[in-house]
Amino acid sequence: MILQIVPQVYIFVQWNLCDLAMKIKEEHFIFLKNAVAETLSVHNSRNELVIAYERGEFHNSEKTKDLQRRFCFDILYGSGLTKWVCKTLYPYLNDDHIYTALKAICPQVVDRRRACEASFARIQNTT
Repeated sequence: MILQIVPQVYIFVQWNLCDLAMKIKEEHFIFLKNAVAETLSVHNSRNELVIAYERGEFHNSEKTKDLQRRFCFDILYGSGLTKWVCKTLYPYLNDDHIYTALKAICPQVVDRRRACEASFARIQNTT
């Protein structure tokens, strides 16, 4: 860990997890990680949530351009941390910083929406 002291404001901890430099405070990252892990243990115990997102089986999937970002922020919202994020993180972080932390926590999703649509179209054309 490399400590950076920002005059009179905060001490940021920069970490390198998966080559992601994060500006989130360590205690906030740990809190966020535990809350997300608890949510995923309930809703993604057999990887079903990841599979559903990869297939585009969620609200407004056709409007989603960055699937990983959408997944991470949906998990954050589903963890019930909206007020905590607004009160605790936004005073010193922006969405990009929070997303960097969430990428280190959340499972990776691979966009298979087009492949699923193509497979479905092939099946319909053969019947």
